[in-house]
Order: sequence, then C-alpha cells, then structure tokens
Amino acid sequence: MSAYRECRTCGDRIIIALTARSKVQILNYEPDPAGNTAAQHTAAGGWRARYSAPGEALSFPEKRYMPHWATSPRCAPPKDADGQRAAAGEVVAFLDEYRKARSAHAKAKRNRRGKRPAAPITGIRINPGRRP
Repeated sequence: MSAYRECRTCGDRIIIALTARSKVQILNYEPDPAGNTAAQHTAAGGWRARYSAPGEALSFPEKRYMPHWATSPRCAPPKDADGQRAAAGEVVAFLDEYRKARSAHAKAKRNRRGKRPAAPITGIRINPGRRP
C-alpha cells in the first residue's frame, strides 16, 4: 500500500505517516524547513512521523515536513462564527450528549417491545400412563 495520496478536499499530494502511538499524521508531500514534524520513509514502504522542535537536529533519513491542515485552508479544522477553532471540550460535550440521547432512544425501544416469552423448559418428558 502506497503512503502517497491525493487529499480528498483540495487535491494536493500528501503523505500518510504513522506516529509512535500508531496515529495517522497527514503531511505535505514536499519537505519544509519550517515544519514541526520529522518523518522518514521506512524499508517496508510506509512513513513514520514524530514531533520535532524547531531547532532540533534530525538524524540522516528524517526530513522536516509540515502538517497538511496547517498549510491548506480548505483542509483545516472547522472554525466557529468568531473565527476560532472549536475547543476539544465542546466536541467532547457534544459527543457525550449524543451518546446519552442514543442510549435513551435504545432504552425506549426496548421498553416498547413488551415482555419476552419465558425460557423453554428443557428435559425429558415421561408419559404418565406408560411404565418401562
């Protein structure tokens, strides 16, 4: 599987790299000396990425790249009316409300079903008139 793709939103060429915690990091295709991500192409054909401080020296196979959303305005995370990006706490609060509503809906659905039939009795039936 190639790690080079085209961005679905803007069509630019991007690199898909994995971090040390196996999270996906989308990077611009061209190296950028002002970037804050150090990435290297692995022997298996994939890319590994890590955060890199601005003045930090990199080892030989690593190059500096810029995250794609930082340079492409169409791919940046959505902003609210004030021009600020949504805080993570707001997203988590929305997700909690969504999960509570989904749970309440499932509970109401279970209550509408009514009583379920009793479990069948298993065992051997012996006819009363016949004796072995």
